[in-house]
Formats: sequence, C-alpha cells, structure tokens
Amino acid sequence: DGVAVTDESGAIIFVNSSLEEMSGYDRHELLGEAVEKLVPRGERGSHDAEHRRYRQAPIPRLMGQRGGLRLQRRDGSIADVEIALAPMTLGSQTLTVATVRDLSPRLALESERSLLLEVLGLVPDAVVVTDAAALRVEYVNDAAAALVGRPATDLAGETNSPLRPELTPTQQRELVDQLAGQEPPDRFVD
Repeated sequence: DGVAVTDESGAIIFVNSSLEEMSGYDRHELLGEAVEKLVPRGERGSHDAEHRRYRQAPIPRLMGQRGGLRLQRRDGSIADVEIALAPMTLGSQTLTVATVRDLSPRLALESERSLLLEVLGLVPDAVVVTDAAALRVEYVNDAAAALVGRPATDLAGETNSPLRPELTPTQQRELVDQLAGQEPPDRFVD
C-alpha cells in the first residue's frame, strides 16, 4: 500500500516508495505539494470540501468506507483506489496518515473472473469449479445443476463434489492433488 502523511493544511510531508511507484511521482515532486495533486482534476473541488470536513472531525476511516475514490498519476492516467485515513497527533499538530491501495489489479481479476464465469455458463457440459485448497465448490454451471437436479446456488459452498458425491474427503484430496500435479487432461475425469 502507498502511504502519504499530510499536515493540517493538506500539504504532503511524507510519502513511501509504494506511493511513488503507484503515482509515478518521485517523492521530491510530492513533498510540500497539496494532496490534491494526486486527485483527478475534475474531482478536486469535492475533495477539497471533503478534506475540510475531515479536518473538523478527524476520525479514522477504514478502507472501503467511501467508494469511488481515484488517484491521478503523473502521466495523467487515473487509478481506482481505496483510502484509509487516520489522524496522528505530533506536538500541537494533527497530521493525517493516508493509506492508499490501488484497486487496478483486483478489478482486473474480477473482470477476468466475470468473463470466465460467463463463458462457463454457456458451456453445454457440466462444469464444477472447486477451490483446490479448501475442497469447496466455488461455481456450478446450469448444466451441472441440471445433471444433479439441484439449483447451482445450493451447490456453491459445499465441500463435496456434486458430480462425485460418493468420494470421501480423503479421496477428493487425492484426486485434486493428482490433477494439480499434471498437465490438463485431454478429457475430463468421469
């Protein structure tokens, strides 16, 4: 996570290397600058108002409590972020510690997962996706649900395979371990 510390006026007095990397700015380009330098241009007015409200009642704000936050990088590109805020008293000043998390990797994974599940939903054959570590059913397509005669929503989260309910947990673990250690099969296991 990136970290920035601002003084009471909102000037940046510290940044870590993760925030430098995330923003594309060198720390010397940020130190002494208003934190709005990292806020997209069209959002700076609303950020300024939010900053004033926070300064009046500085209380910790956890990641994810306020959605729709974005960071403007040095190259002008925008990143969706989560930000946690925490006041820190140093002498007579109350500083603000902002922890910034770039959501781009998570959003990309969620998009890929959504696309994969959409494709698996179109497959006419039964498909069951299982968490290999927990042996928990994560996804069942409509064809698999129809095959076992239960709604897909009822099957997700179960710890035994709906397609092979006769397998003991030990047998399931052996099968998963065997499949994990080899190239994908030419055909699916019955």
